[in-house]
Amino acid sequence: AVSKPGGLSEPIDDASLAGLVGVGLEDAAGLDQAIRAVDAGPNATSALRAAVVSAIADLRARFADVSIASDMTEGARQSVRLNGLLGIDRPEATAAEAKRLVALGFGCLKLKAGPEPVAKLVDRVAAVREAAGPAVELRVDFNGTLDMSIAAAMIEALARVQAPAMMASRRG
Repeated sequence: AVSKPGGLSEPIDDASLAGLVGVGLEDAAGLDQAIRAVDAGPNATSALRAAVVSAIADLRARFADVSIASDMTEGARQSVRLNGLLGIDRPEATAAEAKRLVALGFGCLKLKAGPEPVAKLVDRVAAVREAAGPAVELRVDFNGTLDMSIAAAMIEALARVQAPAMMASRRG
């Protein structure tokens, strides 16, 4: 079984499992066929497919003694810059958390945002900008909650405090 979000398990049907057994990690055609069998199985879900593809990538990399990224492409980054995450809170509390994250070494902070008055968001972002300093990159993530009619005003307001809005989750 494959773990799904929330700890529930997703059964792997016998046909999909049989398609995976005995396939060599260097057999690209066999691996593709096994993944197609999982996709066609009676319990086919994106979680099951992702689990199988992830397991194959992990095994290939382990046997080659390289990172998954290095196994998938030449010149892959060996590290990834992480965002410090700031939730939706009062400006003072968010600024205090920003200071703590910057002290831990985060050079980029991502603020969660939702449908809220522009002035309230700008106050919170401005407090974080002041606390974090000008060298720290700021991002604001609306998680696809903005209507396009409001997005332009938010983006313009955020530009004044140097925090680009992340709108990708709204795009198709």
